[in-house]
Amino acid sequence: MNHLLLGAAETTDLLLALTKPRFLLIDDGPVADAFLARFPKARLFTPTVHSFDPLAGMDYKRARDFADILYSASPGGKDTLTVRNGRRALVRLLLAGPGRLSDMPKPGEVKDDAEKEALGMIEELLMSPVLSRVLCNGGKTFRLKEGTTVAKLDRAELGDFDAFILGALLMGQHKGQVILSDGGFYLRLLH
Repeated sequence: MNHLLLGAAETTDLLLALTKPRFLLIDDGPVADAFLARFPKARLFTPTVHSFDPLAGMDYKRARDFADILYSASPGGKDTLTVRNGRRALVRLLLAGPGRLSDMPKPGEVKDDAEKEALGMIEELLMSPVLSRVLCNGGKTFRLKEGTTVAKLDRAELGDFDAFILGALLMGQHKGQVILSDGGFYLRLLH
């Protein structure tokens, strides 16, 4: 059964009561700590330690979701032809099977304007030292499937852009229940 809890009231106890093993929790504080105490076998994803491959198992749906995540994190000009064409080009580039995001060409290395736009978005993503390390295998590999995972994404430490990208990509790769302590921040139209 799905649950949606809205409001600012303390919901940790209710969330703990409703939650079964095999979940992904994204939080940055006391809710994560409570879940780790209640579910001692839960694995903790820490962006300063772990990495994961966002391109693993890339198919059309995942490529579209990746493009939607990236473009919703930087929504400037969202209704322009440049963005629309860049989004399409990004899906094509991802389906071409790059080994890593860092292996993709630089925007200046291609002639097509849509590909320049898409590769510019990848370049912006990888400007972040945290995202570059996490998404390009710079840490201990974290396998995210149908496990029980707590992701502590401290927005004050990571910044909103990095936290959103990590949270959205983790949600996209997890198969099972997803618990967000701040859906107002992480949820977008694609969800």
